[in-house]
Amino acid sequence: MTHEAFVDYWQTNHTPIARDIEGVVKYTTVLPTDPDNAEFDGVAELYFESLHDLYAALGSPGSRDYDPTREVAAKAREDVDNFLAIDERPRFIGRERVVKNDT
Repeated sequence: MTHEAFVDYWQTNHTPIARDIEGVVKYTTVLPTDPDNAEFDGVAELYFESLHDLYAALGSPGSRDYDPTREVAAKAREDVDNFLAIDERPRFIGRERVVKNDT
């Protein structure tokens, strides 16, 4: 899949599902400014109020599967197979630490 096709599918088809995953309070997508020299086609950032909320929606620590009892999360997980190599994608879970915010 080309970068352009990936971005189109991601933004048009997947983002409307993923932004409504149960417990998500903020969803952002980051696209590379130079896709020909980037290691990734993009990064999705999903924010939750707590790690408990994240694991409730997306599965246990280290899991790549979403909780199938969460309707929107399960739909989002099924959709990623349409445009991601799920076993190859990196997954990072962390806690945000704001050190400066001028907004």
